[in-house]
Amino acid sequence: MYDMPFVWRLTKRAVALPLLVTSALIAQQSPGPIRDSGGSPDPCLRRSIPVTFIKNIQTAPPVRLQDLQVAVKKDPASIISIGQQKHPPRVILLIDTSGSMGPPDSQSGGHGWGIGLQAARFAADAVPVEASVAFGTFSEHLQISEFQDATSLTDQVLALGKQEPSHRTALYDAVNNASSRFKTPQFGDTIYVVTDGGNNHSSISLHQLEDELIAHGVRVFIFLVAHPGFLTPEEREGPTNMEELAQKTGGGLITLSSKEWLTKPEAAAMAKSIREQVAAPNRMELQLTNPLGKPAKLSVTLPREPKAYTIVYPRLLEPCSKGAGQ
Repeated sequence: MYDMPFVWRLTKRAVALPLLVTSALIAQQSPGPIRDSGGSPDPCLRRSIPVTFIKNIQTAPPVRLQDLQVAVKKDPASIISIGQQKHPPRVILLIDTSGSMGPPDSQSGGHGWGIGLQAARFAADAVPVEASVAFGTFSEHLQISEFQDATSLTDQVLALGKQEPSHRTALYDAVNNASSRFKTPQFGDTIYVVTDGGNNHSSISLHQLEDELIAHGVRVFIFLVAHPGFLTPEEREGPTNMEELAQKTGGGLITLSSKEWLTKPEAAAMAKSIREQVAAPNRMELQLTNPLGKPAKLSVTLPREPKAYTIVYPRLLEPCSKGAGQ
């Protein structure tokens, strides 16, 4: 694995840390909300985003609220508050069961899953125990359960060992259709996808999928099954496309290529870090200057210590209606 800007590429040295700020500090940074003619805060100017701070330099000082800068379309936005959102999260775990998820020699007669099944087990271990979970598999079509507790999740993953990966891959359709299971959006809604990133059977584009997820506040964490060699154009493009999907939704990209690493303490520590972030995501409340008429680029930076932390957050804000502020 290698580090890329703005994408949560978890490594042995990068651990997601919760940001703790005092109420006094928040008060110093909190301007009064803009109100509409009726006297209520304008819901389309007050927006919420999930944000994760990953310490890259162990000696870096703690992040302070006043050190952060936020811009929407390059216009400054005010940070109202940052705090952990603690409630049982909703997580959808999707496993790619298409033919490319088999072992590298599958086209030469090999059978089974290669590293795919171990990667799926790792993703299941990264689901918070208190989460409400829907479990799904996909190749050309999505099969998904209703939401339930996480107690049987590992058994459902291991049961996939009885089937062979096969068929083409409707990856974007599967993620899009699965996201509809959330129905009414809830802050912190998350989709885990175990895949090699290949897509050759979807009816929607990556851009359309990203827009839909961002509009509903859904983060995507990709557990990327790395191929030792790329056999098709889809497999060559897969890692780049998955990096973009994770980046734009404010999720994470975890590249998995070694069965041996998955058995080490470092893997357990990484799964724990993901669990903690998904279970209690940091919620940043923003006050915009003007309502948005179309999707706008969002920027959250730490100018004084730009290399000390990687800041993970959705890269776009979608416009909203007065009755459906985020």
